[in-house]
Amino acid sequence: MSRQAQTWGAIAVLTVVGIVWIKRQQQTAIYEPLGRSSLREMLTRVEDEEGTDGMVTKESEYPSNWWTSSELLDLERRAIFSKVPIALAHASMFSKPGAYRVFDHPSGYPIFLVLGKDSVLRGFHNVCRHRAYPVVSTKRSGCTPVLSCKYHGWSYDLRGNLVKAPKFDGLEGFTKAENSLFEVSVGVDGDGVVFVNVGALPGPSTAVVVARFSKYRVESWDVDVGFNWKFAEFSDTFDLAQTVEKYTPNCPSAALLSLLSLQKRTENIKPTVLTEILHFKGLRSTLMIKVRPVDGGKSILECAFYSTSANLDSSSLLDDIKQQLMNRITFLETAFEKTKHAVPQSNESHLSTILGWVKSHRNREASVGRPIWPASDIMATVRANDSAAENLCRDLEASQPDVGIDIEKHSASEISW
Repeated sequence: MSRQAQTWGAIAVLTVVGIVWIKRQQQTAIYEPLGRSSLREMLTRVEDEEGTDGMVTKESEYPSNWWTSSELLDLERRAIFSKVPIALAHASMFSKPGAYRVFDHPSGYPIFLVLGKDSVLRGFHNVCRHRAYPVVSTKRSGCTPVLSCKYHGWSYDLRGNLVKAPKFDGLEGFTKAENSLFEVSVGVDGDGVVFVNVGALPGPSTAVVVARFSKYRVESWDVDVGFNWKFAEFSDTFDLAQTVEKYTPNCPSAALLSLLSLQKRTENIKPTVLTEILHFKGLRSTLMIKVRPVDGGKSILECAFYSTSANLDSSSLLDDIKQQLMNRITFLETAFEKTKHAVPQSNESHLSTILGWVKSHRNREASVGRPIWPASDIMATVRANDSAAENLCRDLEASQPDVGIDIEKHSASEISW
């Protein structure tokens, strides 16, 4: 090989390395990961304590039912899930304007996402401004040019603006502009993962490049699991790297980048609570695992596999992924049964952070004497000028049953602190 060819070869390698490094910095900036400790280390500690003289009881700031309390879960919905961005979907689910999907947000609020004609993906509380009846009530996914409530016929465009309100035209003090749907904050990262924060007002709109995600093949499935959502928050809860290794092309450039630690073949990211994302770089595929809490000791894993690789034998890979995931779930459920009465230690950093969030919110609620739902407070502020609409609604509903959604429902039970 000539010196000139060697020089150009070195320049090409350095260029690729530079591009990958820049992309890693940009990707890192998207996420604000929670520093997490190891499940393996916690299990080892618990086993050591059991081996001394039964379970060692230590003074702890954690409640004794940290892993099992349904009342604590209610508080976590208000203190955490209502305040932070939660990964709910992938941009490939919204292929054209009017495409929508309904989601059960972990905070307890029903919401839906819809792609506008301007290619902006927006999120709204699934409650009509009329009497809180669901705007989307017949199908959980589909495509529509107009969002229509089936109760009294209020209709909204894809931006959430009220466009039709039977019996309200000409009503003194009523304006359509003040009765748009309650919008929530939505963000889409560079990999197409959609994050929703129900406790934040929407920021500047960003268009989704639909064509970029149109070639994704998607397969999704759910798994009922017998462990608390916090048990899935450790750094090593899920590890499927070995499964995908045999499917990954062994090209020289990928090997070089891996050697330089600039590109991992499998990148495991926990961008926020309740979410684990595994990027299989060589396969141009992603596995997203979302944890949906059910009660203190039960959750649902909502799994979705996205791939753009035309040459990938996705059926074989998926079979392997599902099998290893089930093996891991079996291990986690067994470990949970053994440790669910143990209390965490201060060195389990992410659990300390979660505890701090919960205690801070609990103190705020104690100071005002009521549960605090961040999203409800935002909606209450918007509703302040709705007296004219509310009066007419009550007249229309005088002889009808109440079908509204009680978004203020909460548990008053005490937590075993």
